[in-house]
Amino acid sequence: SKNSLESASITAEKARFFWLSTTMTRKNCWSATNGNIAVLGTGGTGILTYSIYPTNASNTSGVFNNLFASIYSVTITDANNCSITASTTVQQPNALNFSTVSNTNLNCFANTNASITVTATGGVGAYLFTNINNGNSNLNGNFNNLAAANYTIQVSDAIACTRTTIVQVTQPAQLLISSISVQHNLCFGDNNGNITFGANGGTGLLTY
Repeated sequence: SKNSLESASITAEKARFFWLSTTMTRKNCWSATNGNIAVLGTGGTGILTYSIYPTNASNTSGVFNNLFASIYSVTITDANNCSITASTTVQQPNALNFSTVSNTNLNCFANTNASITVTATGGVGAYLFTNINNGNSNLNGNFNNLAAANYTIQVSDAIACTRTTIVQVTQPAQLLISSISVQHNLCFGDNNGNITFGANGGTGLLTY
């Protein structure tokens, strides 16, 4: 009957109707694969299947984990092969990097007056800088009173993303006397004796 046909038509339209909502969790760190998308669909007929692209993953829970940053196409399909598609984006913060790395080397062998200064960019929130060699940390990226060594400097942001760099602090060669030559006065009261020194190491011209 006409009423039966109209009722069947309305039922079919309802079966094709979906409500789709998505929630997205951003990745904690740049280039990580810990993003998350949760999809909820209602309506349709029977069990709903959720799939996302470009990973081509599918399931019946609508929860997708371990995702990289990208625009994802999310599709819900019911038992009658009716479907609806929407898109959502897994975002990521800017890459955490050192923007400047500078140091002053030792002016004399075995001194401890070198310094390292670093700044950072990207990431999330405030930065904490750490000298891995000795465990000292600060918020300004300045490390002083350093001896000669290769230092590993780490920056971490507010969500514990990290980046490291290695800074070499050098020192001049040790200043050493290599030779001493003495010529004595031959007679009492003479002033023709002399002393000759030889040295190596240090920095630049040597003054005796």
